[in-house]
Amino acid sequence: MMHCSSGSQRCIAHADIRAPPRWIPRATPVKTAGRTSQRASSGQHLQHVGGKRCTIKASAAAPAQTQGSPVASPGPGQVTMRTKQDCALAVSIYPRFSYDARGGGGTAQATPVSGSQRLQLGFDIDTLSIPDVSYDTARILGLPLPPIFRIAIQPLSLQGTVDRGTGKVELQFEARFNFTASVLGRTLYSAPPLLVTTALTTASAQGAQLAGQGSLMRDSGEATLVGVSLVPRTGDFLLDTFLRLPSDTLAVLSAQFEFGPSL
Repeated sequence: MMHCSSGSQRCIAHADIRAPPRWIPRATPVKTAGRTSQRASSGQHLQHVGGKRCTIKASAAAPAQTQGSPVASPGPGQVTMRTKQDCALAVSIYPRFSYDARGGGGTAQATPVSGSQRLQLGFDIDTLSIPDVSYDTARILGLPLPPIFRIAIQPLSLQGTVDRGTGKVELQFEARFNFTASVLGRTLYSAPPLLVTTALTTASAQGAQLAGQGSLMRDSGEATLVGVSLVPRTGDFLLDTFLRLPSDTLAVLSAQFEFGPSL
Protein backbone atom coordinates (compact mmCIF):
# COMPACT_ATOMS: atom_id res chain seq x y z
CA MET A 1 0.00 0.00 0.00
CA MET A 2 1.11 3.53 -0.69
CA HIS A 3 0.50 6.30 1.83
CA CYS A 4 1.15 9.96 1.41
CA SER A 5 3.52 10.55 4.32
CA SER A 6 6.35 12.73 5.53
CA GLY A 7 8.39 11.75 8.57
CA SER A 8 5.93 10.76 11.28
CA GLN A 9 2.99 12.70 9.75
CA ARG A 10 0.30 11.76 7.32
CA CYS A 11 -0.96 14.15 4.63
CA ILE A 12 -4.66 14.43 3.70
CA ALA A 13 -5.51 16.61 0.69
CA HIS A 14 -8.58 18.90 0.82
CA ALA A 15 -10.87 19.96 -2.00
CA ASP A 16 -10.55 23.63 -1.00
CA ILE A 17 -7.24 24.60 -2.64
CA ARG A 18 -7.26 27.93 -0.81
CA ALA A 19 -6.78 26.28 2.52
CA PRO A 20 -3.33 25.01 3.49
CA PRO A 21 -2.99 21.23 3.81
CA ARG A 22 -3.86 19.76 7.17
CA TRP A 23 -1.34 17.44 8.76
CA ILE A 24 -2.47 14.57 10.94
CA PRO A 25 0.11 13.07 13.30
CA ARG A 26 0.80 9.34 13.15
CA ALA A 27 2.55 7.04 15.51
CA THR A 28 6.28 7.04 14.83
CA PRO A 29 7.82 3.59 14.21
CA VAL A 30 10.64 2.64 16.55
CA LYS A 31 13.86 1.76 14.72
CA THR A 32 16.02 -1.10 15.72
CA ALA A 33 19.42 -0.38 17.18
CA GLY A 34 20.77 -3.85 16.56
CA ARG A 35 20.25 -7.53 17.14
CA THR A 36 21.49 -10.15 19.51
CA SER A 37 21.29 -13.90 19.32
CA GLN A 38 21.97 -14.45 23.03
CA ARG A 39 19.14 -16.34 24.72
CA ALA A 40 17.69 -15.69 28.15
CA SER A 41 18.22 -18.53 30.59
CA SER A 42 15.05 -18.19 32.65
CA GLY A 43 11.29 -18.39 32.16
CA GLN A 44 11.58 -21.06 29.44
CA HIS A 45 8.53 -23.03 28.34
CA LEU A 46 8.62 -26.21 26.28
CA GLN A 47 5.59 -27.21 24.22
CA HIS A 48 4.89 -29.94 21.67
CA VAL A 49 2.85 -28.99 18.62
CA GLY A 50 2.13 -31.38 15.79
CA GLY A 51 4.90 -33.67 16.96
CA LYS A 52 7.48 -30.87 16.97
CA ARG A 53 8.86 -29.13 20.05
CA CYS A 54 8.41 -25.37 20.30
CA THR A 55 10.08 -23.14 22.89
CA ILE A 56 8.50 -19.85 23.90
CA LYS A 57 9.67 -17.65 26.73
CA ALA A 58 9.67 -14.10 27.95
CA SER A 59 12.96 -12.36 27.27
CA ALA A 60 14.69 -9.07 27.77
CA ALA A 61 13.20 -6.12 25.90
CA ALA A 62 14.57 -5.51 22.42
CA PRO A 63 14.27 -2.49 20.10
CA ALA A 64 11.63 -2.67 17.38
CA GLN A 65 12.67 -3.51 13.83
CA THR A 66 10.87 -1.99 10.88
CA GLN A 67 12.16 -3.16 7.52
CA GLY A 68 15.48 -4.54 6.38
CA SER A 69 17.55 -3.77 3.32
CA PRO A 70 16.65 -5.49 0.04
CA VAL A 71 17.99 -9.04 -0.13
CA ALA A 72 20.93 -9.27 -2.53
CA SER A 73 21.25 -12.00 -5.15
CA PRO A 74 22.98 -15.15 -3.85
CA GLY A 75 26.68 -15.71 -4.41
CA PRO A 76 28.38 -19.06 -4.99
CA GLY A 77 27.21 -21.63 -2.46
CA GLN A 78 24.46 -19.36 -1.17
CA VAL A 79 20.65 -19.42 -1.08
CA THR A 80 18.47 -16.36 -0.59
CA MET A 81 14.93 -16.26 0.74
CA ARG A 82 12.62 -13.31 0.11
CA THR A 83 9.34 -13.01 1.98
CA LYS A 84 6.35 -12.05 -0.14
CA GLN A 85 3.06 -10.18 0.08
CA ASP A 86 0.58 -13.02 0.57
CA CYS A 87 1.48 -14.08 4.11
CA ALA A 88 -0.90 -14.51 7.05
CA LEU A 89 -0.95 -14.69 10.84
CA ALA A 90 -3.49 -15.90 13.39
CA VAL A 91 -3.68 -16.10 17.15
CA SER A 92 -6.17 -17.68 19.51
CA ILE A 93 -9.83 -17.35 18.43
CA TYR A 94 -9.27 -14.18 16.43
CA PRO A 95 -9.77 -14.18 12.64
CA ARG A 96 -6.73 -14.81 10.49
CA PHE A 97 -5.26 -11.57 9.18
CA SER A 98 -3.30 -10.93 6.02
CA TYR A 99 0.32 -9.80 6.31
CA ASP A 100 2.44 -8.16 3.63
CA ALA A 101 6.01 -9.27 4.36
CA ARG A 102 7.62 -7.83 1.23
CA GLY A 103 11.11 -6.49 1.84
CA GLY A 104 12.06 -9.24 4.29
CA GLY A 105 14.29 -12.26 3.96
CA GLY A 106 17.96 -13.14 4.17
CA THR A 107 20.94 -15.06 2.81
CA ALA A 108 22.00 -18.56 3.83
CA GLN A 109 25.18 -20.54 3.33
CA ALA A 110 24.23 -23.85 1.70
CA THR A 111 25.97 -27.17 2.25
CA PRO A 112 25.01 -30.07 -0.06
CA VAL A 113 23.94 -33.28 1.68
CA SER A 114 25.85 -36.17 0.17
CA GLY A 115 23.85 -38.58 -1.98
CA SER A 116 20.78 -36.35 -2.30
CA GLN A 117 19.46 -33.08 -3.69
CA ARG A 118 19.09 -31.66 -0.20
CA LEU A 119 20.88 -28.55 0.99
CA GLN A 120 21.60 -27.69 4.60
CA LEU A 121 20.88 -23.98 5.14
CA GLY A 122 22.23 -21.65 7.80
CA PHE A 123 20.98 -18.07 7.44
CA ASP A 124 23.24 -15.16 8.33
CA ILE A 125 21.48 -13.33 11.17
CA ASP A 126 22.99 -10.03 10.02
CA THR A 127 21.11 -10.29 6.71
CA LEU A 128 17.86 -11.70 8.12
CA SER A 129 14.94 -9.30 8.56
CA ILE A 130 11.14 -9.48 8.74
CA PRO A 131 8.88 -6.39 8.44
CA ASP A 132 6.91 -5.34 11.50
CA VAL A 133 3.25 -6.29 11.79
CA SER A 134 1.63 -2.87 11.68
CA TYR A 135 -0.96 -0.58 10.09
CA ASP A 136 1.07 -0.62 6.87
CA THR A 137 1.51 -4.39 6.59
CA ALA A 138 -1.46 -6.14 8.23
CA ARG A 139 -5.20 -6.26 7.57
CA ILE A 140 -7.88 -8.02 9.58
CA LEU A 141 -11.41 -8.51 8.19
CA GLY A 142 -10.33 -6.29 5.29
CA LEU A 143 -9.35 -3.37 7.53
CA PRO A 144 -5.81 -2.22 8.44
CA LEU A 145 -4.48 -3.04 11.89
CA PRO A 146 -5.19 -0.02 14.17
CA PRO A 147 -2.20 2.33 13.82
CA ILE A 148 -1.46 2.40 17.55
CA PHE A 149 -0.48 -1.30 17.53
CA ARG A 150 2.82 -2.71 16.32
CA ILE A 151 4.50 -6.11 16.59
CA ALA A 152 8.23 -5.91 15.90
CA ILE A 153 9.76 -9.24 14.85
CA GLN A 154 13.45 -9.59 15.67
CA PRO A 155 14.84 -12.76 14.02
CA LEU A 156 17.47 -14.60 16.03
CA SER A 157 18.09 -17.71 13.95
CA LEU A 158 16.83 -19.55 10.89
CA GLN A 159 18.24 -22.85 9.71
CA GLY A 160 17.12 -26.10 8.14
CA THR A 161 16.98 -27.92 4.82
CA VAL A 162 15.59 -27.55 1.32
CA ASP A 163 15.22 -30.47 -1.06
CA ARG A 164 15.46 -29.35 -4.69
CA GLY A 165 14.27 -32.75 -5.85
CA THR A 166 11.01 -32.93 -3.88
CA GLY A 167 10.48 -29.23 -3.09
CA LYS A 168 10.24 -29.92 0.64
CA VAL A 169 11.50 -27.16 2.95
CA GLU A 170 11.95 -27.53 6.72
CA LEU A 171 13.24 -24.56 8.74
CA GLN A 172 13.68 -23.98 12.45
CA PHE A 173 12.86 -20.35 13.22
CA GLU A 174 13.58 -18.37 16.36
CA ALA A 175 12.64 -14.73 16.94
CA ARG A 176 11.61 -12.19 19.54
CA PHE A 177 8.11 -10.73 19.18
CA ASN A 178 7.70 -7.27 20.72
CA PHE A 179 4.13 -5.94 21.06
CA THR A 180 3.66 -2.21 21.70
CA ALA A 181 0.87 0.38 21.64
CA SER A 182 1.94 3.96 20.87
CA VAL A 183 0.31 7.29 20.12
CA LEU A 184 2.19 10.25 18.60
CA GLY A 185 5.49 8.50 19.18
CA ARG A 186 4.74 7.93 22.87
CA THR A 187 4.66 4.30 24.02
CA LEU A 188 1.55 3.70 26.11
CA TYR A 189 2.08 -0.03 26.58
CA SER A 190 4.94 -2.45 25.98
CA ALA A 191 4.33 -6.16 26.52
CA PRO A 192 7.06 -8.53 27.73
CA PRO A 193 8.90 -9.72 24.60
CA LEU A 194 8.32 -13.35 23.67
CA LEU A 195 11.04 -15.64 22.40
CA VAL A 196 9.36 -18.02 19.95
CA THR A 197 10.94 -21.12 18.45
CA THR A 198 8.91 -23.05 15.90
CA ALA A 199 9.18 -25.31 12.87
CA LEU A 200 8.25 -23.87 9.47
CA THR A 201 7.36 -26.50 6.91
CA THR A 202 6.00 -26.88 3.39
CA ALA A 203 3.92 -29.81 4.72
CA SER A 204 1.21 -29.24 7.36
CA ALA A 205 1.24 -27.89 10.91
CA GLN A 206 -1.41 -28.79 13.50
CA GLY A 207 -2.15 -27.36 16.93
CA ALA A 208 -5.02 -27.68 19.39
CA GLN A 209 -6.82 -24.62 17.95
CA LEU A 210 -5.12 -23.70 14.68
CA ALA A 211 -3.72 -25.55 11.69
CA GLY A 212 -2.10 -24.66 8.39
CA GLN A 213 -1.14 -26.27 5.11
CA GLY A 214 2.03 -25.35 3.26
CA SER A 215 2.94 -25.95 -0.37
CA LEU A 216 6.08 -27.50 -1.85
CA MET A 217 8.68 -25.32 -3.52
CA ARG A 218 8.04 -25.05 -7.25
CA ASP A 219 10.61 -24.81 -10.04
CA SER A 220 10.32 -21.02 -9.75
CA GLY A 221 11.57 -21.19 -6.14
CA GLU A 222 8.20 -20.12 -4.68
CA ALA A 223 6.94 -21.97 -1.61
CA THR A 224 4.53 -21.56 1.30
CA LEU A 225 5.70 -22.51 4.78
CA VAL A 226 3.48 -22.84 7.84
CA GLY A 227 4.19 -23.13 11.55
CA VAL A 228 2.05 -23.45 14.70
CA SER A 229 3.26 -22.60 18.21
CA LEU A 230 1.52 -22.82 21.57
CA VAL A 231 2.03 -19.57 23.48
CA PRO A 232 1.77 -19.93 27.28
CA ARG A 233 0.74 -17.22 29.70
CA THR A 234 3.29 -14.43 30.02
CA GLY A 235 2.29 -13.15 33.45
CA ASP A 236 1.27 -9.82 31.91
CA PHE A 237 -2.46 -9.43 32.65
CA LEU A 238 -3.29 -7.23 29.65
CA LEU A 239 -1.49 -9.38 27.08
CA ASP A 240 -2.72 -12.68 28.54
CA THR A 241 -6.30 -11.41 28.55
CA PHE A 242 -6.22 -9.79 25.11
CA LEU A 243 -4.68 -12.84 23.39
CA ARG A 244 -6.52 -15.34 25.63
CA LEU A 245 -3.30 -17.08 26.49
CA PRO A 246 -2.37 -19.88 26.51
CA SER A 247 -3.35 -20.30 22.86
CA ASP A 248 -2.09 -21.28 19.44
CA THR A 249 -0.46 -18.94 16.97
CA LEU A 250 -0.21 -19.68 13.26
CA ALA A 251 2.26 -18.24 10.75
CA VAL A 252 1.83 -18.62 6.99
CA LEU A 253 4.98 -17.50 5.18
CA SER A 254 5.01 -17.06 1.41
CA ALA A 255 8.62 -17.04 0.21
CA GLN A 256 10.80 -17.03 -2.88
CA PHE A 257 14.03 -19.03 -2.82
CA GLU A 258 16.93 -18.31 -5.16
CA PHE A 259 19.98 -20.53 -5.55
CA GLY A 260 23.46 -19.26 -6.26
CA PRO A 261 25.99 -20.63 -8.74
CA SER A 262 27.27 -24.17 -8.20
CA LEU A 263 24.10 -25.28 -6.36
